[in-house]
Amino acid sequence: MSNKLKYLSFAAVTLFLCIFLAIQQQNNDTATVQQMANFTLEDTTGIDKFTFGKAVIRRKNATEWTINDKYAVDDEMLFSLFSVMKSLEIKRPVPAGQRNSVIDLFLRNGTEVTILAGAKVYKKFFVAGDSSESYAMLDKGEPYEIYIPGGFYMPIRQLFEINEEEWRNRTILKTSSATLKSLSVEYASTPDKNLYVEFKSVKSSTGLDSGYYSLRGEKAVNLPRLYKFLGQYSSVKCEAYINDPALRDSLKTAKPFSKITLTDLDDANSDVMLVFPSKTGTLALLEKKQELVLMNPQYLGQLLGIKQAFLPTKQSK
Repeated sequence: MSNKLKYLSFAAVTLFLCIFLAIQQQNNDTATVQQMANFTLEDTTGIDKFTFGKAVIRRKNATEWTINDKYAVDDEMLFSLFSVMKSLEIKRPVPAGQRNSVIDLFLRNGTEVTILAGAKVYKKFFVAGDSSESYAMLDKGEPYEIYIPGGFYMPIRQLFEINEEEWRNRTILKTSSATLKSLSVEYASTPDKNLYVEFKSVKSSTGLDSGYYSLRGEKAVNLPRLYKFLGQYSSVKCEAYINDPALRDSLKTAKPFSKITLTDLDDANSDVMLVFPSKTGTLALLEKKQELVLMNPQYLGQLLGIKQAFLPTKQSK
């Protein structure tokens, strides 16, 4: 996970501390308080679009946002964005002796930030900075040093330098107990450990269909453990997307360590994931989506179940 993502997550956690500090500390400078409101997102009602320079994050529907009308936005990133926008505060006006150099920063690396609710511009300001300070300024207004309370040390300007790959929804596989048809986890070197989970439909006397999950070829199964394992597939996330077509294509003919095949009633959620451990990290290739991603090894290990783990104790020995 990139430093920017870590800092964004940290900002979300510290939001509640920021609120507490805001209550405890009163600013007697009326002009500054009034100006601060122009940078802080006090009310999120109706907000459906952000622009950061050329990058656009907009609401697509009730549950989904997109970035640059290209990718779905990750929920955690979106929550962190709102948290950051709610937490921005003014530290002080830029001293007169530094004003010209700060204005120069806006000209060199400033980012225009616009927040919209429908066609109405709710907020619009500019953000700039250097390695030590971050600044915000209204159009034709005065520059102010800004910060996020609670020990947030990353330059705020960098948060608004939007990389669409970092903001992509990192969910790469998903299903539910109501839609999962089958799941298999296969190992190239140890096929005896291959796991094949299938949904068995049962016709009841009432005419209502029901069913359960079982292991192919096995009569006795540790169902509580199996169902807990399957629950992890409700939302499988990657660490990052890897934009390397040459590497992706080379892995198509390579022998994977393991192969995960998920079949869902919604075909859009069905896919095959090939896993490749490497010196630079654990990679996974999604055959249907044609995406190459980086996986957290510890997290992935929880998804790589083996048949023996779900057999009754006597059989698994």
